[in-house]
Amino acid sequence: MGKANDTINAYLADPVRYADVVNHGIFRGNDVIDPEQLSELDSVEKNAHSQKVRDIKKKYKNGTHPLICTV
Repeated sequence: MGKANDTINAYLADPVRYADVVNHGIFRGNDVIDPEQLSELDSVEKNAHSQKVRDIKKKYKNGTHPLICTV
């Protein structure tokens, strides 16, 4: 990973910033994702054929339906 990627990952590690990016990018600026409801998840996804590494993966739980957000 390069320096730029490390800088972005450090910036988005803050739940408030992460929620802000997701809210603007997906929900057109509406405050849907509450940073208080975000939790960290393992960024490595494995299956029988491959392994993917995401930079940042968080779980949003509000009510009964969890939402997995990856960047």
